[in-house]
Amino acid sequence: MITAHPPLLRELIERCETLRRHLAADNSPETTRRLEDAAYTLCVITATRQLDTALFVARRQIAEATRQSSPSATEMPPWPPHEVDPGAGHARHEPRTANRTFQPRE
Repeated sequence: MITAHPPLLRELIERCETLRRHLAADNSPETTRRLEDAAYTLCVITATRQLDTALFVARRQIAEATRQSSPSATEMPPWPPHEVDPGAGHARHEPRTANRTFQPRE
């Protein structure tokens, strides 16, 4: 399924919510028109017909995009740990005991 870019969805959600608050305060024809325009755009982008549904779908799409772009909590970091050698321009693996001297027990 094709989804809109999350920053665009966030912008439209914020715009619709802000215009709803302004409309409740002033009830002007200009605010009504601007809210209708923003709601129409959000509905088209989310393939819905009502603003409340569009807001729900947009938030769900943002959450899904965020979940897919962040590493899973179950993923383990690479092992063994490595250091970046600025002179070499690539990662260099170092053993964990590289700087330790082991003394045998007596």
